[in-house]
Amino acid sequence: MSTLLASREAVLLFGGVALLVGLAFVASRVLRSLRHGFSVRLQLFFAILGTSLMATGVIGLWVIERLQARAAELALEYGAPSEALVQLIREFGPKLTTVFALLGAGAAGAAFALLVHGRRLTATFDALPPLRRHLSTLLAAVVFLGAAVQFNTHAYGVGVVQDRYPDGALAFARAHGLDARPLNTFQLGGYVIWAGQDRFKVLIDGRNDLLYPDAFFREVSDGQESAEGFGRIANRFESTWVLASNEPGRETFLQAGHVPPWTEVYWSEPAVIYARMDAYPGLRGMAFRYLQADDLLGSLGRAFGAAQRDPAVLSSVERELARMHAASPHGLRVLTLLTLFHDARGPAGAALRDKYFADLVSTYPDHPAVFEVARRLAGRPQVPATSNDTRGNAP
Repeated sequence: MSTLLASREAVLLFGGVALLVGLAFVASRVLRSLRHGFSVRLQLFFAILGTSLMATGVIGLWVIERLQARAAELALEYGAPSEALVQLIREFGPKLTTVFALLGAGAAGAAFALLVHGRRLTATFDALPPLRRHLSTLLAAVVFLGAAVQFNTHAYGVGVVQDRYPDGALAFARAHGLDARPLNTFQLGGYVIWAGQDRFKVLIDGRNDLLYPDAFFREVSDGQESAEGFGRIANRFESTWVLASNEPGRETFLQAGHVPPWTEVYWSEPAVIYARMDAYPGLRGMAFRYLQADDLLGSLGRAFGAAQRDPAVLSSVERELARMHAASPHGLRVLTLLTLFHDARGPAGAALRDKYFADLVSTYPDHPAVFEVARRLAGRPQVPATSNDTRGNAP
């Protein structure tokens, strides 16, 4: 039982049950205030029915999350989907049958008690003092605020949300003495103004409709999307490094790493840094030689091809992956790459493959990429397939 009810799931389950009891009580009191045509017995029936349905929904959501996480693990363990499905049913079938049987029995028992002892319950219910309007309002407010807290998906806390803002990229720029005026994507300009105003000046930010002329915005946008446009703005503004967005689906400056002497020197989930090697010769050792931000899976596959001719390539790729993982320890793409990299190493990488895949499953239990990685691992490819996704998204 302790394994089933891990801390987060336990909070969700018991918090949801408490919330549903409160909702049922509020619903019954509201129905009582509308006594026209509603008997107390009917009010209690609706309260029991609503509570049962909502409890089923809460438990169902919790079960779906657990099933998805376990299904990804079993897909890795069993090659055939049918075998994984059979094992999933063996593990969860008896538990789910018991839970929902008890839930149904409780609802049926309450309904039976309502039928048999309806008059006594009616008398007891009528004996309760009516709720004052302000007390009803307060109780309803508490219940609905509890619902907002219970089902809120946003994190609480102080500080920068992990892998959402380029705090690591700015720290890298400070540590290596990069110039004060980067070419930055407009999505990240606001954060740079807020977090780096003591050191950096942005080229553009999200206020393009208020501050920047249309011609300037189009020029910078073209520089973010094409190699020719990038070359023009790099020469015009005499910048020596680029702060590019790396958010999946909104990546910018993807061609910068293919325009000499520009090279990728930093990668994280929210941002990538490209720098001119002639301006920062000390960063040559930080250059990404094999993994490319615009085609992560494809470049990993090509690196394994190069490793067949020169085994030392694998050590270089592993160092690049380690830097990416240090910058974004919980990133979907880097955990995917690490899992596939160590799987392709064969038995020597099995332990690390399982470790990173477990991290991937626990962090993104219901993400489609997890099931795709599990499918690939079930086939045990020795070289990851080349990706057609030029943006380097996880599979």
